[in-house]
Amino acid sequence: MLPLLLLAAGSVVLTAAARILVVRAQYTRPGNLGRPYGHTELSVLTQVRQRAVLASLGALRAAAAIDAFKWGAFHPEGPPPDEATAVDRAVYAAVARRASLVSINKDETVAAAIAAVEDELRAVGALQKEPNRRLNAWIRWPTMCAVLLGATVVPTVAYGTPVWLGPLLFFTGGPFLILATIAETDASQTRFGQRILQQAEARDLGTAVALHGVEALWAADGPFAERGRLPRKDPSAGSD
Repeated sequence: MLPLLLLAAGSVVLTAAARILVVRAQYTRPGNLGRPYGHTELSVLTQVRQRAVLASLGALRAAAAIDAFKWGAFHPEGPPPDEATAVDRAVYAAVARRASLVSINKDETVAAAIAAVEDELRAVGALQKEPNRRLNAWIRWPTMCAVLLGATVVPTVAYGTPVWLGPLLFFTGGPFLILATIAETDASQTRFGQRILQQAEARDLGTAVALHGVEALWAADGPFAERGRLPRKDPSAGSD
């Protein structure tokens, strides 16, 4: 019985140590961006694919700077507003070439502008830095394997439990542990970044799209969204 308790205790200690390292990667010292968190920063923080482009389209549309043809391409209607961000201006430049949403998302200048904002957010501690994300990915699998091994294979072999019990526990408990581990470690935002999103308010159409997705653009200007053939719902989470 004592070896079994020691084995269980060792698994708990290993899991706790790994979890501490993962949580520490989520906490960083907040920095100062030097400007308010507008629709571009908020949309990039969500890490939802296309959200930054859609937020810029919303902001430009609210400023009467762009419109859309019925076949899905956008075109300029006026100059971009003075407060337009670098991403807004990159999107506007693509719109000036009669680009569609698909083309805008593939535009290298737009992608570079979004990447620059991501770098700024990492620098101030709102997004996890790449080494932290790699650490999270590295930790989850050894921890998961150790726990599953301790809970199934070792007791089955060493303590004479029924041979079918190990595989049964592995295949019933393993998927839940995998899902729980991935859910805990896949967040791109730090705690600071999550607070920014929680405290943000939809001040205009751009920030409404940044916080609530493309549905906000459909609600505010359905004909424009329909002409531009915008999706009805946000794509799955991921980088823009």
